[in-house]
Amino acid sequence: MVGLLVWSLGAVPFVQDASAWSARGHRLTALIAYEMLTPSSKARLKSILGTSDLATAALYLDLRKSQLEQTIEGSRRWHFDDRPVCDASATKADYSDYCPGGNCASNQIREHFDVLRDPRSANAERLFAVRVISHLVGDIHQPLHASTHDDVGGNAVKLAGFWKARSKANLHSAWDDDFVDMAFAGRAYKNMTESQIAKMLAAQVTQAQKASWVKGGTARWLQESHALARQTAYGGLPGFACSQDAPDQEPVELSEVYIDNAVALVPEQLKKAGVRLAGILNRALSGGKPAAGEVWVWKP
Repeated sequence: MVGLLVWSLGAVPFVQDASAWSARGHRLTALIAYEMLTPSSKARLKSILGTSDLATAALYLDLRKSQLEQTIEGSRRWHFDDRPVCDASATKADYSDYCPGGNCASNQIREHFDVLRDPRSANAERLFAVRVISHLVGDIHQPLHASTHDDVGGNAVKLAGFWKARSKANLHSAWDDDFVDMAFAGRAYKNMTESQIAKMLAAQVTQAQKASWVKGGTARWLQESHALARQTAYGGLPGFACSQDAPDQEPVELSEVYIDNAVALVPEQLKKAGVRLAGILNRALSGGKPAAGEVWVWKP
């Protein structure tokens, strides 16, 4: 089925207001990460979180988004690095455009990593750092939180058909919610809890993948997500081309091929996010050197 695409921003606000991944996606990322924490990291994390857990902490920035913006101006921008999807490479000048004042995911992950690993930080500061890092690492693995095409990361691309968001269905919300639900709706996950799904996904990750995925830091991870946006999230849309301005059109009806490709990306992206979150937390919280096979090394 070939549909039509809305590219006009119209009255859509400049700053994204959608969550990256659904609550389910963020919880799964955190649960996968927890499976890969060292014993000492788990102990230190428990002392920071108290009666809460990492999966709950990972939801904090979305649940308190409006309140945080009132106390930390610019925090709504923390959830994404909206680099233009047709930019072949990011430069320092480009970064200042889509990370004004340091208010973007990549910068905030680095800043809060420094807070978390500093033994002089108060527990409340470290708690907030865990909440920020656990959420934003998930965010940057959603391709439309690493790219935009003058459409607020796909928020202005309206969708035809039946979608979870219904009245405000758009490309961004489909990636956040619908594709996550579809990815775990199959027989392989029937009657499984999120914890069980996370354990299964974590078990699928090889030692070679762990070692490879934690390399490069946020710049590399965002580059991967940006490439996925260019190839699939945007590149798979009918009428999309970097070589020409996109016309103002009707809502797009996503093809079955597009949906299948998007759904297939979700488990892999959540696994990568979980491994990388574990790497950051282990690096910040663990003392000494990692044992063989542990996810530990991370380059800010």
